[in-house]
Amino acid sequence: MNRIETSIRFLALAARKGRKHIDVNPGATAHLFHLPLRQAHRDFMIKSCDRKWAELNRRLNQLERIVSRLDLPRESISNDTRSAPTQSESKEENDSADNPAETETRSVEITPTDSDTNRDGMSTGGDMDELITQPEDDLKSPELTLLINAYNQKTKQALWNCSHIYKLRDSIENSKDKRDSAVSAIIVRTRTEKQHEVEHELQNVAASRAASEQDELHEKCAGIAANLAVKDKDLARLQKQLQSLSSLPVSTEESNCAQGRREARELSSQIRRERASKVSLETERQKIFMRLVKSSHHVHVLVSRELASKM
Repeated sequence: MNRIETSIRFLALAARKGRKHIDVNPGATAHLFHLPLRQAHRDFMIKSCDRKWAELNRRLNQLERIVSRLDLPRESISNDTRSAPTQSESKEENDSADNPAETETRSVEITPTDSDTNRDGMSTGGDMDELITQPEDDLKSPELTLLINAYNQKTKQALWNCSHIYKLRDSIENSKDKRDSAVSAIIVRTRTEKQHEVEHELQNVAASRAASEQDELHEKCAGIAANLAVKDKDLARLQKQLQSLSSLPVSTEESNCAQGRREARELSSQIRRERASKVSLETERQKIFMRLVKSSHHVHVLVSRELASKM
């Protein structure tokens, strides 16, 4: 009986000691459960870094292609790629030392520079996309080429028109100067016998610069000139008819003679009317010339100078 009780007590004491050892050192076996989690976390970080480096490598390759098309020096890019490794790379190498098998299978294509690693959370996708966009591709499109050609043609035509307009303006100004000189000469020539009257009119007239009035007066003169040309043709025709009638042989019949005299009188009357109308038109034109002296400062100066030269 004593042996049984002693055995039970020994077993109970052993059980208590074992439970106490487990309760006192609970962390002794905890690291066994955290080892798989650390390994999984490290694997995840390694794969994430691989993806980031691969993406950065792809974008830098695109940048190199752009730079090569632009014929820019590539020395700065090669120097950046040979820069010293960063702290993140050193940390990655220390972490990968625990697992050399994975380190051997991984291949890092480029080494990130300090400027790349210092961009915390900054996305370079937008900047790279802007660099990738090539404006020369848009300039080579057929539609834009047609538009640019059309613009060049219109610009060339506009420049030619402007130069032609400038030449016409110079020609018009020269013609106007010659016209004013002719007007002043006409005024002085037609009123030589009334020179004192012309000088008196010039003193009382204040010359203005009404260009619109000058143009209107010149148009009236042009209309009068056209009417005078018509009158000259009519007078030439009537005089020719009168000469033809006078050259006819004298008829012995009284009726024919009376008719011939009547036709001659009618022709003579028409000729007198046409001549009177012509004189009226010429007088009106002389009045317009004097109005030009008032409206045109240039004509006023020319007439005064011409009269002064004749004194």
